[in-house]
Amino acid sequence: MAIPLQAQQQAEGRGITAGGLKPIETAALSNNAIQALTINSLLEATNGNISTALMMVDRAVAQKYDPIKEQIDVAQRNLELILNSPQASLEDKNRAMAQQQIQQAKADQLAQEQENWKNIQKVAVDAAANGADAQTLNKIQNASSPVEAASIAAAAGIYKS
Repeated sequence: MAIPLQAQQQAEGRGITAGGLKPIETAALSNNAIQALTINSLLEATNGNISTALMMVDRAVAQKYDPIKEQIDVAQRNLELILNSPQASLEDKNRAMAQQQIQQAKADQLAQEQENWKNIQKVAVDAAANGADAQTLNKIQNASSPVEAASIAAAAGIYKS
């Protein structure tokens, strides 16, 4: 509830309109939701509620990646309209095909990032369930890959997967 107020206070005197402030608020609220879900997943895992923890990880993944996937999907659908349009010139269709390949590469990269982030969070949940301390959990969650996350957990002696 404090995020919109903070955003308004930060925007005061900077010439930001209400319409310009809304995306800033939305991003802050989304980041807050992602953090809350990941922290709560660790708390649930610590309490032995692994299925609830994993459900929260799935919700955090959706909160973090679904909006980006939607943007890519919209761009791909718009490019498909150009490609299927009888009015579009060959040059326009060629540009649309090139952009479609770029969007597909973005989608593939995003899918990999999403899978990595989800797997890192799962390692953190497993570590929390096995008694990892807050410092170790923080290191795991800040890992750049699932392999690094598992290595951190294994070094702490708490990773069993």
